[in-house]
Amino acid sequence: MARKSKEDAEETRKNIIDSAIELFLNKGVSSTTLNDIAENAGVTRGAIYWHFKDKTDILADIFSEVMNPIDTLAREIINDEAKTILDLKEHLKFVLKDIIFDKRKADIMSILLTRLDYSDQYKDFFNEHNVSHCKLLDATSIFFDKLQKKGTISTKFSARMIASSMHCFLSGLLTEHFRSEKDVMLKDHYGEYIEVFFAQIIN
Repeated sequence: MARKSKEDAEETRKNIIDSAIELFLNKGVSSTTLNDIAENAGVTRGAIYWHFKDKTDILADIFSEVMNPIDTLAREIINDEAKTILDLKEHLKFVLKDIIFDKRKADIMSILLTRLDYSDQYKDFFNEHNVSHCKLLDATSIFFDKLQKKGTISTKFSARMIASSMHCFLSGLLTEHFRSEKDVMLKDHYGEYIEVFFAQIIN
């Protein structure tokens, strides 16, 4: 009986998450209420509060699904597993491909980039997102600094500037892809975009 209850709870949580993704994508995050999510998931509002404290908590849980490969990249760099430009390029290609071809991850990233208002209401979510961003930025800055000392990449710009530029480049690509897919044709050329960026810094 306990096992069944645990399975039921996990299924309810999954239904709530799936419902929220669908509504956030179609209505926008701010326009979606907890009542909307509960009704769409076929559960009570109380069931939502059993699993999540508020809408921001649901949002954070959803976004964690696309953060996993990004966190993996940061760990690999920090643990010195990504040693070369080729290692980094191939991982970034994998991350882009995973996000744009996996429908669920694509929907989640589309919510973040096009359906979420940057307001105080979601301050905690953005603070948590910024922590992950800073961790990756710090890791890639150290990584590029090592490559500059080896003479692999240009020293014209600081390692931090290169790391920040890479983040802005990737964020811009994904934003344009989800706003107007036909403009950047990321599905067809994601690997070439990565090569274009690195061609500017490799000696």
